[in-house]
Amino acid sequence: MWENLSLGYTESNGSPALREEIAKLYTGIEANGVLVGAPQELILIGLSAEIEPGDHVLVTWPGYQSLCRAAFFLLHFPPFFFRGCV
Repeated sequence: MWENLSLGYTESNGSPALREEIAKLYTGIEANGVLVGAPQELILIGLSAEIEPGDHVLVTWPGYQSLCRAAFFLLHFPPFFFRGCV
């Protein structure tokens, strides 16, 4: 595997080989049901699926700055900074 590995972009839902290995860890999940991505991308995807304007979101800090920013962006209101969330 490592001899043929090249650096560069992979498929948008993650490396097929990595998705296969992750799927083996769980019952009832196939590789096409696994999504591999960078934390910031997955934070935005997850929040987009779960929150709607008018919702309230609490985030931990310290933590990913994008977690704070994505919640504020998706809820369409200016950020309220609490304990250093910038």
